[in-house]
Amino acid sequence: MNLRPRCPSSLARLALGTLSMLGVAALLRPVQAEQVSVSFAQGTHLFRRILHDLNLQPLRGFGQLNDPANKLLIVLGEAESVRNRLDLQRFVEQGGAVLVATDRKCVKLLEPFGIRVVGNLVKASNSRYIYKGLDECVFIRPGDKPSFLFENLSVEENLSQVATNRSGYLDPVDRRLRVLATFPSGCFAVTGGGTHYSIRTYPFAAGGDWRKGRILVLADHSVFINAMMWQPDIDNFDFAYNCVNWLTDGGKRNEVLFLEEGEVQSSFEVPLREPPLPPLKAIVEAMDKGLGQLESDDVFNRMIQKAVTEVATPADRWLRTLILISTAFLGLFALARLSQARHRPEKAPPPAAAVPEGTLSGSLLDQRHQAMEQEGNYWEAARALARKGLEPALSVSLPANPRAAVGQVSLPTLNIPGGWWQNWRQRRRFKRLWQLAFGTEPVRISARQLQRLGPEMEAMKGVLARSNLSSGSSQSRLA
Repeated sequence: MNLRPRCPSSLARLALGTLSMLGVAALLRPVQAEQVSVSFAQGTHLFRRILHDLNLQPLRGFGQLNDPANKLLIVLGEAESVRNRLDLQRFVEQGGAVLVATDRKCVKLLEPFGIRVVGNLVKASNSRYIYKGLDECVFIRPGDKPSFLFENLSVEENLSQVATNRSGYLDPVDRRLRVLATFPSGCFAVTGGGTHYSIRTYPFAAGGDWRKGRILVLADHSVFINAMMWQPDIDNFDFAYNCVNWLTDGGKRNEVLFLEEGEVQSSFEVPLREPPLPPLKAIVEAMDKGLGQLESDDVFNRMIQKAVTEVATPADRWLRTLILISTAFLGLFALARLSQARHRPEKAPPPAAAVPEGTLSGSLLDQRHQAMEQEGNYWEAARALARKGLEPALSVSLPANPRAAVGQVSLPTLNIPGGWWQNWRQRRRFKRLWQLAFGTEPVRISARQLQRLGPEMEAMKGVLARSNLSSGSSQSRLA
């Protein structure tokens, strides 16, 4: 299973626009959905599912961290207690990999690596830097050099779409680990006493290769909780994938000890469930409001203009051509179907005073024939031809009114000499012709079908002549 979605081009985004609108509308604030449990929202089911789909095997305790070359230690939340159970520096130097993500003060555990976590909350006052208007959910930006953290992620004006959630920040004591991500300039930290202070930048992520192993330190573990990773408009899911993929060295480290708030998570195969959907009425109301807002903002016209005018690659040019051709084809098809669906009133006979005496029958037949030609439906003529061919074989004579035939003849069983395939084909053909002749519901018969009906009836006469017919009950309703 490939967890990393591809980034669609502007043209592909246009093709997916309709489906995206449903997702946007469902996420609008006016919709009051059934609340997801707090425990699930703060859980790590999605993160553990990444570990499962990368075929990583869970370990059950620190005693299994021998032979560090193929081992990965993940610590989310409470971290300082690990220092009493494992020599982290030695584990990494012997080839192990470590992810420590916490928004709490963490000094002693990371001291050998020249870095510490400061637990003061980082906020931003600039709305461009925060997610959904929440000043505690601050987007991060890449460090001075490109890193694996933001591979294939959206980064615009040096700002990613990876959102934190009440994050602390890092304090690189001696820069032995490279800073991989920071908070935007202008953010501020909140101390325990409620005072604010600001420096030029606050580091968020640091790490790199360390002797034979690897280490990655993040100032927030909530970037990996379900409530952040299931959001479709941010990149936390792909960010988590990049972190794990780098630490495992592309799968070379395949055994993981995962600690969440000090507790070992011994199973990665966890059931996933999406947040419950709101009532249908609420969805419709939210969609109406969302679509109205999109129309007022001229979003659709700008999307179409961007998709048609921007051509970045030959693949985009082919996609643009395909979209235009498909749109034209669908428009013509819809117009053709609409023209066939229009209502045509039944032609009424002319008033008796307007028809010369002795010509009423001929005029009605002419009008009926003209009506059949205009409608393109020759069911009455086809029914008469089918009944004319089948009545001698069935040895019955029925009235012209099809409803008067109900109950007078039932579908016989046709026994044809030969194999099962020939029997099956001829029985299907016979049943279709029988229903045309004696059925009560009109069906559409085109001029071309009427032309083919004559030779088909002649062939069926030959089949009936060499077959055995077993009549059913005369009181059976027509099929």
